[in-house]
Amino acid sequence: MTKRNTIQKSLIVESLHKLDHPTAEEIWQDISAKIPSISLTTVYRNLKQMVEDNSILAVTVDKGAIKYDSEIHPHAHFYCLSCGKIVDIPPSGFVPKIPEGFLEEVEITKTELLLSGYCAECKIKEKN
Repeated sequence: MTKRNTIQKSLIVESLHKLDHPTAEEIWQDISAKIPSISLTTVYRNLKQMVEDNSILAVTVDKGAIKYDSEIHPHAHFYCLSCGKIVDIPPSGFVPKIPEGFLEEVEITKTELLLSGYCAECKIKEKN
């Protein structure tokens, strides 16, 4: 299958850089201001292809919702259960202990680490 760089795909990438870990619906709302005829199905199809091509990340959060990330370098995420904010955590911030010899026995095709809880702002609101 030939990979095409369409105007829709370019606008999706632009939205991913502009918005912070958006959902497909948020991307669609942003793009439909420029292309009113674009369908949500087109956005989903392009996002799915971009995830399969490893050009973006799909981050599964609370209740199976998916948010997208244009930063594909290895990193973890923190997800606030109250406000839904996602924060990137650099790889040096959280490194799991891998048993000796394990990496020689397996083939890792994807890594994903999601920490969830309450961000500082929501934690303060909860106390007040």
